[in-house]
Amino acid sequence: MDDEIVITRTGGGYKPSSSGRLVLNGKQPKHKSPAKDLIKNMEQDKAVGLIISRDNDQLQVELPANHNFNIMAFFRITDVWYEMIDNNPGLKVRFEKVDLSLKSWWAPKGTPPPPTDAERDWEIKPDHFVCPSCRKQSDIIFTDGKICLNADCKRFWFLGNERANGNVTYHPKFLKKRTKAASVKCPFPLVPDLIKTLNNGQATGSTYRDNWKGVVCPVCRKCLSRTYWKGWKCDGEGCTWQYLADLDPVSLGSVVGPEMPNSQEHHAVVGGSYGDMVSRSVDPTSTPYCKVTYSIPGVGSVFHYGSRPAINARPGGPNDLFGALQTDDIDLRRYPLQSSVVAGTLTAHFAVNYGMPYKYVVKVASKGFNEASDAVRRSLGRLTWATQDAITSVGESYHAPNELLLLAYFQGMKIGYHDDGESTLGPTIATLSLGAGSVMKIRMKDQYYKGGRTENSLLDDDPVLPGCFNEEQRRRWKQQLNAGKIDQVQYDNLRKQAFKVGGGEAAPAIIMTLCHGDLVVMDRSALQKYYEHSVIPQDRLRFALTARFVKDNGFTEAERRKGQFTLSPAETYHGD
Repeated sequence: MDDEIVITRTGGGYKPSSSGRLVLNGKQPKHKSPAKDLIKNMEQDKAVGLIISRDNDQLQVELPANHNFNIMAFFRITDVWYEMIDNNPGLKVRFEKVDLSLKSWWAPKGTPPPPTDAERDWEIKPDHFVCPSCRKQSDIIFTDGKICLNADCKRFWFLGNERANGNVTYHPKFLKKRTKAASVKCPFPLVPDLIKTLNNGQATGSTYRDNWKGVVCPVCRKCLSRTYWKGWKCDGEGCTWQYLADLDPVSLGSVVGPEMPNSQEHHAVVGGSYGDMVSRSVDPTSTPYCKVTYSIPGVGSVFHYGSRPAINARPGGPNDLFGALQTDDIDLRRYPLQSSVVAGTLTAHFAVNYGMPYKYVVKVASKGFNEASDAVRRSLGRLTWATQDAITSVGESYHAPNELLLLAYFQGMKIGYHDDGESTLGPTIATLSLGAGSVMKIRMKDQYYKGGRTENSLLDDDPVLPGCFNEEQRRRWKQQLNAGKIDQVQYDNLRKQAFKVGGGEAAPAIIMTLCHGDLVVMDRSALQKYYEHSVIPQDRLRFALTARFVKDNGFTEAERRKGQFTLSPAETYHGD
């Protein structure tokens, strides 16, 4: 890479080796993406925007520490060719900057301004030769000599009578050739000004997908994710730019659609591999909710309270709560995931926590319930009622929730499979859904479904849950082990052989459609230990408020006080 040229390999076809390094796994095809798309852009002379990571070892300038990704410029693709990479034919691509009149920000310090068009030698081109074996023409792009770049030729990558090594050097003519930019197509700005699309300080449409993906700081040019509910704050070194706006409330009708007067018919248990073992019962006496109970033998229960329009429309009910949560200043924000492929990746939802501290895939600072808005405390009242009603209906004692996590989803946001099985939590979790509908799926965790994470990472104590993959054989082998008919080594070998057969991912045992105002209660610690759940909202605005009982051991007195509260009579809910 220099200030006008980038040469790199194309993606696709690389797999991690035993050392963790990505290596090319076989010949890289031209007819598959991304190579196919690069070649098409080259043929049509379309511009391609490049973004570079600050960790790229070809950068010759020092960037601010927290500018992880940096927009370079529009480039055109001038060449795509094969080289020998990891002992396989791999594709390389040459990018050439479109606007050659401006000095690149990534140019090394002290680099003179670029030459004018009149000063440039536009006639510099690499020489070429015809391979005596395949009779195809290749450019001479290396100083080392004539190397055939036809990957199908038996003399591909030969230099004389031997394979070229990996230390070849690009020829100055290949590096210095330039193309006039008259024909290149740059149909839109590389850095669109999203801020200009907002309406007079009001973030109209700000819950749509395009408005939460991120902007570029107009002051320091840092790429900014949308971290805050109301907009963006730049955290670039020494930069104080921010754009925060009061959101135009989204109407309930625009996200809910036709009301579902009785959501009972929208619930389903998936049969097949193990879903048919789940029992489902509808409580005909439960009014005004439609209460459906799902029981997983030996694991736990899930209670779904299907709401109705009459409940939602009552003063202080779900309709009012949905509106209030949009306008109340409750400090919703996105947080970095504690574990992610790309450091600093943010959650695909906004969050705020009240009461006892709770850490899930992120660390969220907790506020006391005395700081909570009326809508949050009214929601807690509903969740407390649902927890009590569900647990006492099966003859168990319960702990009232002392923590509430509020998640907000813009268009296109969702939360994948996870559990709420932290050791500090009680056995019961309750959730209130507001706004757009969603689909909740509950399935057996992969390691319990298959008996391990891999054939070489089997569970030390496999419970062989009802409905798990290869259940009958695994249960029989475990009985033989316990009876002393086989030893541990034999038992593990049998399980390894069974693991190789496959089985895929566990299908959902329960699928529920959650509508506006619905409540869900999950009971028993084993449900969180052995099962996981995901929630995929419809592509519109949704709030999910989840309450739990957090054990107070290991917390400071100040943290315990955040979970100590008493709901007022107006905030207390009685299921009506």
